[in-house]
Amino acid sequence: MTRVSSGLSVSRFCEIARIPTTTWYRWRSAHAADDKPGKGPWPAPVRAMVEPIAIKYALLWPEWGHRKIWALIHNGGIKVSQATVKRALASRDLLQPVRYQHGTPRTRKSS
Repeated sequence: MTRVSSGLSVSRFCEIARIPTTTWYRWRSAHAADDKPGKGPWPAPVRAMVEPIAIKYALLWPEWGHRKIWALIHNGGIKVSQATVKRALASRDLLQPVRYQHGTPRTRKSS
């Protein structure tokens, strides 16, 4: 450990690292407890359920964006958010690029 090998107290280490001591103690207790699940991809059952439908519509109408595909799914009786449909299409790289209708990329006006 960096703190122990440097001979720093917890309060001095937190002062140098600019973190609250309570945060350090919370991190230490979380690290010591191996029973807590780590961060990672969480299950997404709604996205898994709606993904085949969204992909089918995206492949049938490639010019449509996620909002129109969401409207088709939503009107079909499946209550799902626009963000879930967007994530499902993004996982298969089926999203339209930003400003794809515009034809040219947006540039800033220089002053």
